[in-house]
Amino acid sequence: MASGKPGAVHALIICLAVMAFYSVAIGQPVSLYDFAVNSALYAFPINGVTWTLNVEVVAVGFILAGYVGWRVGSEWGLIAAAVGIGIALRFPWLQSVAVTFKSLWVFFVLGMLIPTRIGGWIARMVPMMAWPFILLVVIIFKSTLQQGAIALLVAMLYYNKAGALGHVLENPVAQFLGRISYSFYLYNVLVFTVVCGYLKQWPLVASHPVEAGLLASVPVIAITILFAYFSTRFVEVPGIEFGRAISSRPGTVRQTSSVFDL
Repeated sequence: MASGKPGAVHALIICLAVMAFYSVAIGQPVSLYDFAVNSALYAFPINGVTWTLNVEVVAVGFILAGYVGWRVGSEWGLIAAAVGIGIALRFPWLQSVAVTFKSLWVFFVLGMLIPTRIGGWIARMVPMMAWPFILLVVIIFKSTLQQGAIALLVAMLYYNKAGALGHVLENPVAQFLGRISYSFYLYNVLVFTVVCGYLKQWPLVASHPVEAGLLASVPVIAITILFAYFSTRFVEVPGIEFGRAISSRPGTVRQTSSVFDL
């Protein structure tokens, strides 16, 4: 994970630069301050969806606390640490730091429990054919029920208990989309803005918004995949290889980086 950070950072900076140039081109200049705070994930004036990366950055310290709990008392130590962190997140001074993270901490706790004996026991208890119903809960419901369903679905995938869903996610197309998913996430906002801004000029779009939205999704997805491929291939992968080159033993970089071949 640590060796992949340079690639993720490089991809973020270049995406923000592309979006800044586009804003300038359409007469909406971006200040250096806006670029700096978005790059630092302090605020998100250029690419609004990058607030989720801020959650991951803030989560590092709390995950470390959970790991300490795990080392001290295995699963129950992790649970105790999670409860302690949940209580701590109620203090105003800590809430000011973990603004968005405080409502998402449970996702990280459940994720850390999946590879433990508790996660394995729960996954084994769930019938393999239950995954479609769990997926519906993930899509339809919100709050605690959705959080539990997401964790359960991921656990079933982790322990090869998701049946047909697991097989679908193992095919080459799904694997490819998974490899480019981070860059897809970064560039989707830009492509969506450009395509939808163009479509808004058509009177038919205003009278048929649902149909227009469905049709717009085709070029948005296709163009974003193209951007994501080049970003992954020429920005993320070199960054990952660089990170591994400075953190791994000599001779291991080529072997590990083959996972990212596109």
